[in-house]
Amino acid sequence: MTRILFVPVSGGAGSGEVQRCRLLADALVAARPGIEPHFLLAVGSAPLPWPTTGLTASPTRAVTEVVAAIATLRPAVVVFDGNTRVAALDAARRVGARVVLVSSRPSAADRGF
Repeated sequence: MTRILFVPVSGGAGSGEVQRCRLLADALVAARPGIEPHFLLAVGSAPLPWPTTGLTASPTRAVTEVVAAIATLRPAVVVFDGNTRVAALDAARRVGARVVLVSSRPSAADRGF
């Protein structure tokens, strides 16, 4: 199994990032059955058909929890959608994960390199 960890911005309002990641997870599993999606979502986010770890806040505010989850789950790929913190990017790289950062904001996209 190849674990892909999805870390979309999530919370009470809006859910475009979560839905984009859900659709991506669905497509990946349909194309490659050995893919194991896992999501990190703020508590209160809409339920998904994939394993989820609840965070006390959006991933950009619950950075310590995101870093700990990455260390525990040891994914092969981490998909950050919307925004992320440098500490979370570093945690993904420390476990050897490939990193994907989806962001329309140049300041956030620059962190991915």
